[in-house]
Amino acid sequence: MAVHANLKAAVDCFLYGGCDYANFLPPYDITTYGTYYNFRPDIAISANTGAADRSALTATVLTPTVALPGGRQFALHPSMASLLPYFNTTGKMAAILNVGSLVVPLTKAQYVAGVLSKPGQLQSHNDQQAFNQSNYVEGGPSGYFGRAADYLYGMNTYPALTCVTIDRNTVLLGGNTVKGYTVGSGGPRAFSLAGVGGGYEIRDAVKPDARAANAHVIRNEVSNVVARSIDTEAIVTAALAAGPTITTSFPGTAVGQQFYMLARLISVSAETGTQRIFAHINHDGYDDHANLANPGGLTGGLASRLSDLAAALKAFYDFTVEFSCQNKVVTFTSSDFGRTLVSNTKGSDHGWGGYHLVIGGAVNGKAFYGTAPTYADDGADDFGQGRLIPTTSTEQVLAPILTWMGITAGAQMNTVLPNLAGQNAPLTFI
Repeated sequence: MAVHANLKAAVDCFLYGGCDYANFLPPYDITTYGTYYNFRPDIAISANTGAADRSALTATVLTPTVALPGGRQFALHPSMASLLPYFNTTGKMAAILNVGSLVVPLTKAQYVAGVLSKPGQLQSHNDQQAFNQSNYVEGGPSGYFGRAADYLYGMNTYPALTCVTIDRNTVLLGGNTVKGYTVGSGGPRAFSLAGVGGGYEIRDAVKPDARAANAHVIRNEVSNVVARSIDTEAIVTAALAAGPTITTSFPGTAVGQQFYMLARLISVSAETGTQRIFAHINHDGYDDHANLANPGGLTGGLASRLSDLAAALKAFYDFTVEFSCQNKVVTFTSSDFGRTLVSNTKGSDHGWGGYHLVIGGAVNGKAFYGTAPTYADDGADDFGQGRLIPTTSTEQVLAPILTWMGITAGAQMNTVLPNLAGQNAPLTFI
């Protein structure tokens, strides 16, 4: 049992609720830190709850190989300190600044004038979660990973294992041919009709009928889903039961156990004949309207969630090193949107652009990608209260990952990322 020699895996860890960019990667240069603190004195990260004291961030300052223009500096939230070596030392992690959902690049003047298209239903959780996973507002027919998997699933012995989500269905993994396969944190979920008066006996009884052709379109599709669920459960259960021991310790948190389940699937990818994996991990709780007001921003609320996130990301990357597959796996964070720079006295409200991380052996790390925005209220880069107008699109972030996975330029990429051709060049972190 081992990792497939030709494996490549792309992992989207989605931070549901809208991650607060200003505390996720707080500014450290004196000028920007002062502005940041003045706009959110009650929720800013500070060593002195009565003054702008950036010393609480000194231990987590990010030191890129190439310094940012204008002396700009950023730090990790202190609760994410465990990730610092992957940026500063090994160079396997990068940070992406002011990224979000875009149809075309927008200046502030164009946004205000409304002369160019922008994503629908901005600041709506459901719609922006969907848009950042699919290029559609809620109810769209397919997602970025699913459309990519439509081109690559033939590389896998079992196509159902091409798109995998842990504990949650998502549009991200829906393709025209490929559908997302949901695995529980504890393992494959057995198909069961227990809720309608039976258990495994009923499941076994419907196997033959599930594989029988049926002229009724809906009934035929249900039969296909049932058959696929039963077959995939058996394949994955058997592979995991005989799988190797993972010595890397994963946290017992919900997000930690999701990453552990994905690690187990990767560890048996040779056995299952899986060369490509598109995976979705969910981390809830980032809708911080009222959870940030605590001394110095260092405890509770966002700090606790980011601590859980960092521990899970660290364990997952360390697993890839243990199994010598760090160059085969790229993990990135994403979210509904960023939030306001300006405090509402208890937290921050819905925004647009945000900051994210990407980590993996193939990543050109120890670097910032995208453009550092001006911190202001209704300034050059925001439309009020520090709500950033993104200067990098979600598709610019996905393009290098999908190219690395095997999606070719031209028709394939334009199908998977329909707005990319009209946007700025893809980022170069791979």
